[in-house]
Amino acid sequence: MFEGIQRKWEMKCIEMKENHQGKFEKRVIELSFHNKLTEKVLNSYLPYVMERSKAIKEEKRVVKLLSLGNFYGDQNDEGWASTNLDHPATFDKLAMDPKLKKDLIDDLDRFVRRRDFYKKVGKAWKRGYLLYGPLATGKSSLIAAMANYLKFDVYDLELTSLYSNSELRSCGDERIIVSTTNHKDKLDPALLRPGRMDMHIHMSYCSPTGFRTLASNYLCITNHNLFTEIDELMMEVEVTPAEVVEELMKSEDADVALGGLIKFLQNKKLEPGNCDSEGGEADFGVKCTKVTELCPLFPNE
Repeated sequence: MFEGIQRKWEMKCIEMKENHQGKFEKRVIELSFHNKLTEKVLNSYLPYVMERSKAIKEEKRVVKLLSLGNFYGDQNDEGWASTNLDHPATFDKLAMDPKLKKDLIDDLDRFVRRRDFYKKVGKAWKRGYLLYGPLATGKSSLIAAMANYLKFDVYDLELTSLYSNSELRSCGDERIIVSTTNHKDKLDPALLRPGRMDMHIHMSYCSPTGFRTLASNYLCITNHNLFTEIDELMMEVEVTPAEVVEELMKSEDADVALGGLIKFLQNKKLEPGNCDSEGGEADFGVKCTKVTELCPLFPNE
């Protein structure tokens, strides 16, 4: 019972039709209630039902990964091939600075809830994020975490594969654009200005805080007597989250895995040029996430 409202839902057949495929019924769901409750049902109960319906659809919704010019998977009329995005990344599993993570989540939430405000001020409802830093520092995982958090489809674009603006516009005007690069300083400043890239996020080497997250994820531990030694080495050595993960996955025994990580960090410390801050080859790609029509985050739809 909802706020004392007694009601009854029934599935009814209101029409029987027949075509070349056979007979079929036209069915409706009928809601019955006392007429004195009409105002309460219309103003309170039905809005509640609609919100719950949207929430259930959103929970069951599968995020899609769409690639331009990729002929694997289902392909739409604009040439986008789609597959289910099965990447398990979530914000709580990412080995990134906690404050930076919180700032990003707050920014995403603010963007989503201000759709009407963008329309009111005559501004396109879109936002750009630049992820920059060395190779293997979690940029792709962060994009997947953003998509899973917002339930947005991901449009995967390579700038070198675009031949016209119409191909870029095919992802729509309502979107989040996430650009990634290993060398921010090599980009055209026009790409970095607000309105193009509104928030710049430095994806750096693994920190002691990031290591603790990875240790919890892969070894299910939050404390260990080797943590202090690893923390000290990480302050001296540039190591990516991907390299740390590779070492942690070599054994399910925490003592063995952490011991191996210490040896890896010690060897890396001896490597010449380890303190080079921005290694890796130049790379620039764009990934665009777009809202689908059934997204429950937007009550006006």
